Amino acid sequence: MTTSTRRTLRDLVIEFLGGGNFLGLTTSSAGAAAGATLVDTALKGYDDDMFKGWFAILPLGPLAAGSGSYEAQEVDTFTFTAGTVTPVVAFSAQVESAALYDLSRYDPALLHRCINRAVEDFFPFIYVAKRDETLVVDQRLTNGDIESTIVAGAHPSWTNVNSPTVTTETSLIWHGSQAAKIVSHASTGAGQMTQAPTINIHEVTGSGVFFTARVYAPEASVARIRLDWDGTNFVNHAYHSGKDQWEYQSIMSSVPSTATQVKAILEVLVGTKTAYFDNMVLAVGTIYRYTIPAAIIRGPMVLSMQRDINHPDGPFDTLFDWEQQESAGTRYIVLRSALSPGRILRVEGQGMLAKMTADTGTTEVVAPRTHLIAARACQYLFEQLAADSFGPEGQEYTAKARDWAARVEEYKRQPGVRSRRMAVAVDLPWSTG
Repeated sequence: MTTSTRRTLRDLVIEFLGGGNFLGLTTSSAGAAAGATLVDTALKGYDDDMFKGWFAILPLGPLAAGSGSYEAQEVDTFTFTAGTVTPVVAFSAQVESAALYDLSRYDPALLHRCINRAVEDFFPFIYVAKRDETLVVDQRLTNGDIESTIVAGAHPSWTNVNSPTVTTETSLIWHGSQAAKIVSHASTGAGQMTQAPTINIHEVTGSGVFFTARVYAPEASVARIRLDWDGTNFVNHAYHSGKDQWEYQSIMSSVPSTATQVKAILEVLVGTKTAYFDNMVLAVGTIYRYTIPAAIIRGPMVLSMQRDINHPDGPFDTLFDWEQQESAGTRYIVLRSALSPGRILRVEGQGMLAKMTADTGTTEVVAPRTHLIAARACQYLFEQLAADSFGPEGQEYTAKARDWAARVEEYKRQPGVRSRRMAVAVDLPWSTG
């Protein structure tokens, strides 16, 4: 998907506000030590008071190579004889020669807030088509697909046992964008990642259990999945063959009357052995209600299910026997009939444009939609300034806000600005004519 950066949108807003002549400038020589000044002889034609109260922006930091990060400071004084800009607060380091900078009449922090507010404001006039495949039929595990990042050797939803080295794998994967790489310890025992979801064990005694995973191991007889009922009794799958491929490991059992838990185990034998795991599913009983993924703000428009468990990328068959419900602010998909355990559910709907917190941050718009976002940001800017002003100045800002609101409506009418309507799945009966 094509995107625009916060910097691109800010520059467009500044240009709309009449400041385009002060964008993409470069310093002519190094400023004073410790970031005390910025020097550009190209500014020598302006009066001493010209830039007082403006904001000097270093989009790439004070270094000429642009290896730093965004900085901005209000201008205290400007000396035309040398083109010297002195900020109220010094930049983080000496501003080198050939460093990129911008000048803005308006506080860039305020511009950024207005841009993000505009980004939020246009949903669903402009939306991002979202496709989520994190829901799995009857899944009891959290992060069974390992899509949450492993940090400092630990996954937020799984527990390490016997000190394995656990890292995120992004190249060798079965589904999604990540898998778990487990390297067992040399001597402390088989390396494991375990998870025991919260289940009322008395309600599921005797119920069927379905535990599956995709396992990849470069060496035979070192990697498998297991079920642990109480820390003593286990059900084990055979080890991976060691062939250069993902293998489907599946355990079908039932919860014994002596069980105190249903714990899923990913195991690699002791001795610095390596294996990869992905697409884990633990099904205990039927689940009819699923929380709609947070990224989908409107919809689902379409709900479909993986046809073949061995083909995670499709095809998917559209489902119709379900409804959407909401409770206490949380939206749910509620099935009217049971589905095949372990199948991936594909949820398609509308999401909001991404807000940006850094200059390199992006949101999912390009021209002409960037002009619409920038125009709305200008409208919000002057509304904010009007609210903080009195008398003629406040009236002037109010008039400018109205002008930009009218410009917004003009942009909204342009072809290709509004997002296309998203198709909604409809279950139509067959007709023989």
